[in-house]
Amino acid sequence: PVGIKPKVEGTWRWIGTETLVFKPKADRLPMATEYTAALRSGTKAADGSAFDKAVEWSFKTPPLEVERWYPTGSSQPRRPLFFLQFNQRVDREKVLEYVKIWGGGNIYDLRLATDAEIQDDERVSRLAERAPKDQWIAFKTKSPLKVATQFKFAVQEGAPSAEGALKKPKDS
Repeated sequence: PVGIKPKVEGTWRWIGTETLVFKPKADRLPMATEYTAALRSGTKAADGSAFDKAVEWSFKTPPLEVERWYPTGSSQPRRPLFFLQFNQRVDREKVLEYVKIWGGGNIYDLRLATDAEIQDDERVSRLAERAPKDQWIAFKTKSPLKVATQFKFAVQEGAPSAEGALKKPKDS
């Protein structure tokens, strides 16, 4: 009775006489996606009544956002291992292009952490094990951080999701 674009596998069912529920085949709808749903005219409700005219509406699932980050605090080593967890799946290499670390007049070049570096860091290895699959990245700066300097890092506007076309709306 209802079509969704982009198409999503799932089932529809009526709850009562006025509410139609969609259950996607996957655990949830893909994130970072704008959907349009349309109910055809003549669609019959559970009580047999029919809709006089077609109804169309749009909705979006959330864009990419950071849920957890590490390290935190004021004192860090000069070569820390950074960890970011997201609310949805990401392509690690693509999202790293939108991560920025700066401080003391420098913007630092970044690289993904190796599996060995992740396993050697007790805290980051635990965070990675607990994070949903493909929803995190671990990375390092290519050069040591300056001593006695305050640093900031952000995931910039436009960072892509691996699930849908909507981009991260603002720096965080």
